[in-house]
Amino acid sequence: MKTKEELTEDAGLVRDIEDWCGCACADDTERNFRDALFRKAFAELPNLIMPHVRRLNRALCEMEFPSNAALGLRKALLNRIAMHHNLKQYRNVKMPEVTQSTK
Repeated sequence: MKTKEELTEDAGLVRDIEDWCGCACADDTERNFRDALFRKAFAELPNLIMPHVRRLNRALCEMEFPSNAALGLRKALLNRIAMHHNLKQYRNVKMPEVTQSTK
């Protein structure tokens, strides 16, 4: 169980990433800073609570021009969410095919 201080620190990281995902970086320094935030989140991912994982995922999915670091974190978040929902067991479930009209 995380302490209140650890949860507060995680929430701060998530807020910073949300802000930087919506920011058009002006130069390499800002891009490097943003990617460093992504790498930290990637390293902390196994310990993040699901609400933080979901907020990060939403911010990264809304990012207009994601960097390679952003895409890597997005893939890791996708895997974490899939594990949370135990999606592997549903791989072989057959769904009906629905065709869309082209009007």
